Order: sequence, then C-alpha cells, then structure tokens
Amino acid sequence: MRSKEEIESFGVRCWTVKGDIGNNAEAIIQESINKAKRIDFLINNASIFPIEEFSINDLNYIFSVNSWGPLLLIREFTKVSKKGKIINILDSIISSVLFKC
Repeated sequence: MRSKEEIESFGVRCWTVKGDIGNNAEAIIQESINKAKRIDFLINNASIFPIEEFSINDLNYIFSVNSWGPLLLIREFTKVSKKGKIINILDSIISSVLFKC
C-alpha cells in the first residue's frame, strides 16, 4: 500500500485495517487497537461512487458507507483516543465524474 509505505518513510509505524464501515465500525476500531495497542490517527478514506445505475438498496448502502460509516468510526475512535487526530478524505471521483466540475 502506497500510503502506508509513505507514512513509514518518516520513521514511524503504520498499520492498515480493512473493513466494511457501512456495517461494523466498532469491529474496525477494535481490530486497530488489537494491532497497534493505541490509535493516534483515524484516516477515513472509504467511499464508493458507482458510475453505473443502482437500486434504492444500493443507494442506501452507498449512503451508509459514505456518510454514516465515517461518523460511526469517529464515534468509536473518540471512545479510545482522547487526543487523536481525524482526517476525512473524499474520493476524487465525485468531482470528475458525477458533478463534471
């Protein structure tokens, strides 16, 4: 993973955790604690923006990942890290494909 390698090039340790933030933010934070023992940063970098047609069920899932997921991760993160930093990143595809900016 390029981001992990870039962070580690500064002489710090970095762990990545994959999970479905649309369904289980608490488990993602717990896995992070299990790997690293503490969390100093939360980087929300999950987003999905399908270009093809999608159903209402798909739209509900998209909303859960892009909106609820980061919010739930932040809530769980604040339970275990009182001084940590949070970075929220939105996929750039939204500006170039969906809104034609």
